[in-house]
Amino acid sequence: MEDILTADSFWEEFSPLTKERPKAFPRREQISVYEQLDSTNAELLRRMEAASALRDVDGSLTADGRNLHLSVVVAASQTAGRGRVGRSFYSPEGTGIYFSLLYAPRGGVKDPAAYTVTAAVGVCRAIEALYGVQAQIKWVNDVYVHSRKVCGILTEGFSRPGTGIVEAAIIGIGINIVVDETKFPSDAAAKAGGILDGGRIEGLSRARLLARAVKETLAPLAAGEDVVPEYRRRSLLLGKKVMVSPLAGTADERYEAEAIAVTDDAGLLVELADGSRRVLRSGEVTLHL
Repeated sequence: MEDILTADSFWEEFSPLTKERPKAFPRREQISVYEQLDSTNAELLRRMEAASALRDVDGSLTADGRNLHLSVVVAASQTAGRGRVGRSFYSPEGTGIYFSLLYAPRGGVKDPAAYTVTAAVGVCRAIEALYGVQAQIKWVNDVYVHSRKVCGILTEGFSRPGTGIVEAAIIGIGINIVVDETKFPSDAAAKAGGILDGGRIEGLSRARLLARAVKETLAPLAAGEDVVPEYRRRSLLLGKKVMVSPLAGTADERYEAEAIAVTDDAGLLVELADGSRRVLRSGEVTLHL
């Protein structure tokens, strides 16, 4: 990729998208773009840890809270990108965009999974609007194009000890625009795809994709939009056989099931071989495409 991604180039693309509801989106000074970071999520966690309390006793945001709410941190590459369940998220230079959003709603974060769902839908909307290709979602946090994973999402909550309140959510998003197999480990390269795989990248603007993805993620959060029906329609899994791997540390073993439905709170309803059904709210599912 030859385009230069900076805070100014992002803002040039982003500001026209946000004129109708400017308070729902970050200000120019809340946007940071780096050539390289260990992890954009980690950078926002460090900023919150260095800040004073994000909220007053009445639940309203403090000055630090207002400065951090809606912050966007972007990196052209990451040296220690993170995925779900402790996996690495490979983020080499010149293949995609990697960014994190900090969202601190009034009253704290009630359901972190809802932010992952909203981000997945937002990324799909951005990809389709800019590239004209169909984007689908593999429960719970992966976006696929042409049956290959092009995006992963990791949402992490931040809570100060003793408060019992998850003060903010950090939504980390990595999008592959192209995949250079020489920059990925062989196992990751076999699964990863890019939005433009097999296509031309001349005229590509990472800033434009970044701006649209940020806007399409934050707009439904600000509006309180229920994105689950669209999340359900975009499901890559429904009606297909999947392998369910419970989280490490549990007594459950892997099992095969059929993905039946996405529930109204974004759980995955599966049916086992014996006809019994379960609603998954954690764990991993694998689909052999």
